[in-house]
Amino acid sequence: MSAAFVPQAVAAALGITARPQQPLADAVRERLAEGRWLLVIDNCEHVLDAVSQFVTELCAACPGLVVLATSLERLGSSEERVITAPPLALISPETGKAKGSEAVTLFLDRARAIEPHLDPDPALVGEVCARLDGVPLAIELAAARCASLGIDGVLTALDDRMRLLKGARGSAERHRSLRAVIDWSHELLDDEERAVFRRVALFWGGFDLDAATAVAGDAAASRAAIADIVGRLADKNLLAHRRGPTSRWHLLEIVRVYAGELLAASGEEAEIRARHLRWAAGIAQRIEQRMVAGGDWREEFDVVVDDLRAALHQLTPEPEHAVVHQLACALGHLAYTRSYLAEAQVHYETAAVHTSGRAKVAALRSAAHVAFAQMRSDSAFELLRDAADRAAAANDPAAEAIALASAVVLGARCPGSFPEAPSEELLGELLARAQRVADDSPVVLAHIAAAKAWTACPVRARCDGPLGEEAPAAAQRVGDDALISAALDGVTTAALGDGRFRKAAMLADRRLRLLDRFARHDPAIGGEVGDIFHMVTETAIASGNLPAARIAAARAATDSIGQGVPMLAHSRLALTDALRGSFAEALVEAGEMVSAWRRAGKPTAGWMAPAQYAAAMVCGLTGDHTDMRMWSARALELTKDPKVQGFAHFVECRVALHDGRLDDALAIAEQLPAEYLGKFDAYARAIAAECAVVEDRADEGRAELAELGCPAPVA
Repeated sequence: MSAAFVPQAVAAALGITARPQQPLADAVRERLAEGRWLLVIDNCEHVLDAVSQFVTELCAACPGLVVLATSLERLGSSEERVITAPPLALISPETGKAKGSEAVTLFLDRARAIEPHLDPDPALVGEVCARLDGVPLAIELAAARCASLGIDGVLTALDDRMRLLKGARGSAERHRSLRAVIDWSHELLDDEERAVFRRVALFWGGFDLDAATAVAGDAAASRAAIADIVGRLADKNLLAHRRGPTSRWHLLEIVRVYAGELLAASGEEAEIRARHLRWAAGIAQRIEQRMVAGGDWREEFDVVVDDLRAALHQLTPEPEHAVVHQLACALGHLAYTRSYLAEAQVHYETAAVHTSGRAKVAALRSAAHVAFAQMRSDSAFELLRDAADRAAAANDPAAEAIALASAVVLGARCPGSFPEAPSEELLGELLARAQRVADDSPVVLAHIAAAKAWTACPVRARCDGPLGEEAPAAAQRVGDDALISAALDGVTTAALGDGRFRKAAMLADRRLRLLDRFARHDPAIGGEVGDIFHMVTETAIASGNLPAARIAAARAATDSIGQGVPMLAHSRLALTDALRGSFAEALVEAGEMVSAWRRAGKPTAGWMAPAQYAAAMVCGLTGDHTDMRMWSARALELTKDPKVQGFAHFVECRVALHDGRLDDALAIAEQLPAEYLGKFDAYARAIAAECAVVEDRADEGRAELAELGCPAPVA
């Protein structure tokens, strides 16, 4: 495991998956911040700096957490309490002799596990243990030889082999002794055993027989021959056997490091690493094929993923390395489907580095899709522009036009998820370039139609009505579900913009039905899944169908993609619960929403303001006007969009009526502008009508309600 994947390993142990806009380290801190936890991190020495920083941050944020870390070196954390694991005692306090000591007891236990009737002279065993400095692993390795060499043979071998390793790292005596024992064990191997031993050092997560044959076997070595050698190494305690449906073996970490040094000095490291890379690419592609076919794949992926990562990132091969590209693409696809979104994007970008032409364009587009699924629109936008430039260099105008049109749609459709949204001028330039290079193929025309529809409307994040109607038809002709979803989103925003809430809700439900058709492993649909849940909830709220909104919000919170944006899921739940009168639940969701937003780095999130106004309403209706002002102020900091301010008027007027402040309610209602206020317009108009009725102006109230074109919201 590389240092970059320390949080990933801890998250996997805790059952935590990646979430867009929330680093895995933050997700781990969130899980461990509550309750009491003991986190065990074993064999830290190869990622010492990364573990030290991660553990220090965890302990600072999680008061109930205790971390037990094992390492050949101390972590160096200021909060660290070092407990050394000294060599085993060589003298028994009861007998005053070697007999009965910790070291002798361990030796006899391990030796008798191989030869149950073994009864060596305790004094000689004590001498062996003393020569081994009481180091447990050294004692275990020596005990494994006792059955075949006898205790006197073990002593003789120690006389010949007890020496320091050349270039051994670390100065602690027990480390030098341990290396000496492993060196001695290695010297007892024959040439075949030595070759396999050093070659399997490349396996981080263990290996099965097929993997050993592919990486450690010579051209003439059969699977049966490798099985025999692996078995002999296991018998000699240099490999540990893991029983299961498929037998697997692994090296203890210190033994793996030792074997790796032998491999580096052998002159064959480059060739063996190339074999490991080819094996990793083959296994990744095989698992990928099974995943696409709908078979069971997760368990095997979880077993080999560390080796796939190591094979990909421990090499620095020449550019345009075909096998690296194959592995990176497969690993990116698998990581995405496993919900490791940030990791998947990195792998796709790596794939792009190691290929050219159309394959590079495809890898960049896949990376952009994963970035969009994480709501990282700025990253996705730049990746799409890069893909367009690479397509132009490869003389592929169709791919260039599609990448450009996709970038235009993203910039016009999702301005709220950019730190600084692309300018209209830039989007216009990109669209013009796309139209210049576009051919008349249906798929290119469908992308161009979508880009034109999203940029024709002067209001950002809203699609032009007439042009928007053309885009779904073009997408349907192509049969691209992601493109169909995006085109329907355009028509939905146009309906919302015109105040046709029921129409918008109907279109959003049509998008929802696409979920059953989506290939959920396809990165191209990840961003669409999250947006579908968002728009189904939004349109149901706008049309007053609060039960449907609550169902959609709850479903989004449990979806594999929807879980990746927790602040969005919590905001929808808070808003619907508040409007339905589930006040306690609404405040809990609002609090979780703010916490998730802060963990994500407080991104631009004007869409979160309605939920904050809803929390303000709950506080006002329950008599907590201090918190009402706090929530309202937070919402106003996020956005001053008039469409959202219409909902703010509703909240203030609703609370004023509840408090019996009719004059205040009427004054607020009179501030409502005559023009359309956006998707929350029905709520603002309904409260104005209610004010008129309360003031005994029933005719005006009925007129207000008639203008809404939809029934009052239903809880």
